[in-house]
Amino acid sequence: MGDRRPYSWQLDASLSVMSPFTTSSREANYKAQAVIETFFWRLGVVIQAAVVFVGSTPLAFSVRNFAEFNIVLIFLWPVVAWPSTANMNCCCRAKVRSRSSSLDEAA
Repeated sequence: MGDRRPYSWQLDASLSVMSPFTTSSREANYKAQAVIETFFWRLGVVIQAAVVFVGSTPLAFSVRNFAEFNIVLIFLWPVVAWPSTANMNCCCRAKVRSRSSSLDEAA
């Protein structure tokens, strides 16, 4: 069948890069993930409520204005998120390199 080690290493490396809490226990990971997701979910709901309130009361947006505002946000979001993903990719590549070099030394 051949050696499956390269495939298992690739899977292990990608899984370790994906988890931001690799040094924590599995239970701590689930708790932290739940807290983070809840916080950002609720924050998004509060921001949406504020946009609707401000748009409907002081600014008196029509449905068309809300749609235009949402379209602007759709195109603005990738511009805001791009620097974050670039930084994450850089950190992930460095982590994979250090892990692969430690595995090479062990072999």
